[in-house]
Amino acid sequence: MSQADLGFTSRYFTKFAWREVRALGPATLVWAAAAMAAAAAVAVFPVAVQHDLGDTFGAGTGLLIFAATLTGIGASTSALLLVCTRGRRTATARWALALLACVMLAVAWTTAASLLAVLFAVAGGAASVAAAVATPAVADAYPPVARPLAMGTLRAGELTGLAAVFLAQTIATLAFDLTWRALAVGAALLAAGAATGVRGPEPAAGRWDEEQLRARIATVAIDGRGGGNRLTPGESIRRVLDIATARHLLIANAAFGVLALPTLVYSRYNLDEAHGLSRGWAALALGVALLAAAGGTRLGAEIVGDDIVQTPGVAMRIAAGCTLCCGAILIAAAFVPTAAGEAAVLAVAGALIGTARTIADAIAMSVVPATLRREMAALNIAAFAGAGSLAVPLLLTGMDRRFGPEGALVTAALFAAQAAAALRTAARTTSADLDRRAVAVTEDAELTVTRNGGGHVPLLTCRGINFSYGQLQVLFDVDFTVDSGEMVALLGTNGAGKSTLLRLISGLALPSGGSIRLDGADITYLDAERRMRLGISQVPGGRGVYPHLSVVENLRVIGFTAGRDGRRLDTGIDAVFAGFPALAQRRNQPAATLSGGEQQMLSLARALILQPRLLLIDELSLGLAPKIVGELLEFVRTINASGTAIVLVEQSVNVALSLVNHAYFMEKGAVRFDGRATDLLDRADLLRSVFLEGAAAAVGVR
Repeated sequence: MSQADLGFTSRYFTKFAWREVRALGPATLVWAAAAMAAAAAVAVFPVAVQHDLGDTFGAGTGLLIFAATLTGIGASTSALLLVCTRGRRTATARWALALLACVMLAVAWTTAASLLAVLFAVAGGAASVAAAVATPAVADAYPPVARPLAMGTLRAGELTGLAAVFLAQTIATLAFDLTWRALAVGAALLAAGAATGVRGPEPAAGRWDEEQLRARIATVAIDGRGGGNRLTPGESIRRVLDIATARHLLIANAAFGVLALPTLVYSRYNLDEAHGLSRGWAALALGVALLAAAGGTRLGAEIVGDDIVQTPGVAMRIAAGCTLCCGAILIAAAFVPTAAGEAAVLAVAGALIGTARTIADAIAMSVVPATLRREMAALNIAAFAGAGSLAVPLLLTGMDRRFGPEGALVTAALFAAQAAAALRTAARTTSADLDRRAVAVTEDAELTVTRNGGGHVPLLTCRGINFSYGQLQVLFDVDFTVDSGEMVALLGTNGAGKSTLLRLISGLALPSGGSIRLDGADITYLDAERRMRLGISQVPGGRGVYPHLSVVENLRVIGFTAGRDGRRLDTGIDAVFAGFPALAQRRNQPAATLSGGEQQMLSLARALILQPRLLLIDELSLGLAPKIVGELLEFVRTINASGTAIVLVEQSVNVALSLVNHAYFMEKGAVRFDGRATDLLDRADLLRSVFLEGAAAAVGVR
């Protein structure tokens, strides 16, 4: 779709984007912005009223810092716990905001400093949950063209919530002579109002991007959750962290937390102490600065919105530039001689960092799968709040005592360089990650078209697999398929990547690119245990047994690992002993006392207990006598005849081609041959070195 087809340019972006928002209804954006404002107001509350709390409880700076730190820790912990939930986002936001209102009411009435610290931790947790569900809800509610502006509105809402606390403190102090308890009640009312304002239907995940991409390929609805294999919380986090852009954005968010939270603390301190303002006037200066920053963030989203949609890499570099400028401005703010000048500098810095975070949010919601946007938002908040809450006490107790508040503020501002570096690194990976996501969605659509058309879907499909050990890439765009009941040979020299590919299929490692599907369902990021339950089992190279356990104990251990009941397990063990009489005779001997061939038999038997649909065998004949190899091959044929598909990794062409009709040949991490096993014998360019002897023997046999 061209820029002309989209119907907007940078000049008319705002008008077009808001037309999209109005057409879809602003309900989601309104409640999400309100949730962000309420969450931000509660998060900054301990900072805003720190001196008042000290007067009330007679507490020193240490306890107040501890309360602020607990708020951040509660926020980061609750954000991570949110990953474990699967509820509707609107309901989650409503309950989190209601809890937030109740906790702030309790804060207003508490008379114990220790209880106050605990309540702040709970409030931080509820606030983080509300904010974490708001971002993905907006991302799913509006199309990509309107999404940057909507994200900017969310970020502006957050800054407005921060400003509201300080402005309310000004009014309460100067006009009505109210205490911090009245502010706590006001924060509770804000949260309650946001909770009652949660309206509108639950936005469908990926409605405006993934579903439209699927619609170009197929007219049917497709489940975007990986063919029904919903990821567990651990797998979801692992999936998000596998995306390079997401990792860099999390680093940037952690640096943003170190930059932003201590800056608020020290700005308030400077306005109170360094510039001699009363608490009410200092709060007014900071509130006006934050309100101006909210407007600047909204304006920044309008300016860069087109870049986010059209050239995300350029937008990320703009975000990096805004962050660097923010750091430089904050360093200057430490030495501004007047309160008005410091407030103006803070307003500009807040607008810059707000714009940078808007860009990061919009792109983060695009590079991750739609069903994992909640997880990405939760990790972002955990990184921001966790790093920021730890930075406050470290800077207060360290740099502040050594270099004064100006030195601490300069130290916090230096983290802008770290955030900018992470954003610039993300700019180099954004396009590739977006393409990778588009490829995955396209694969889902193609699979649905194939199934609906009665086409054939292989049992195992590996497409475009890449893998690296650190900086060393060992697999390059490997395509590999296995049909149900098929036996396939995977051949290659030492170091070709054969065993690595089996590890990826088994779930013992994750690819850096590509996908792995079982019966069409995406299993790329499933844990090894779940893949075992789905029917994938592996016989590792060498001796894959527990040497100090007896033969029968080895079989029982693997059987109970699969969750089999005792009666079925006994039946399976009897079947194994019927197939391997040598093992039956040594059933009570430790596995370490078995010969090499018998240990390999036991490895096969352990796999057979699981009754797999796909059996991966790595180097079956390694170091074994020909007679033993022949016995093992007969048992492999028996397993295959029962319907189990088998992938046999071998260096011996003679052994492999005596079993299979389909062979793959790998060299230097890439598939060089895929076809009939007999055709491989004609490839003299591949069968060389250690393969020459095996190939000649195979020809002689035939």
